[in-house]
Amino acid sequence: GKFHGFYWSPDAERISDLTKVIDSKSERKQPYLVDIWNASGISGAARLVRDALLNAGFNVVEWGNYSVRQEKTTITNMTSEVDPSGIIQSRIGCGQIINRFESNRNVDFTIIIGNDFKESYLLKDSK
Repeated sequence: GKFHGFYWSPDAERISDLTKVIDSKSERKQPYLVDIWNASGISGAARLVRDALLNAGFNVVEWGNYSVRQEKTTITNMTSEVDPSGIIQSRIGCGQIINRFESNRNVDFTIIIGNDFKESYLLKDSK
């Protein structure tokens, strides 16, 4: 753009280019990588969450028991994207989302299942 007297006149062509960049959403070519840890004391909770997330298109690379009990479920998002953590939260029915970008990571999300988890929360239907 450029100044015209006391006001700024935007460059329509450059605004159009910028709008295309902002509006474009790059499609992720690989599924998100997730690890799941059961800190709830509910036997099989990590497997249940794993199955729900696999059905939602996530790639669960590791799951098992956590070393100590946790009161609250946490979903740690290590990507720069926000949407997938909300999808995870809606699939498992609980969880505090913690956004912590890490460029050197083995997984995109870490889920620690806490005592607030209930099997009935799981969204088990199709993607």
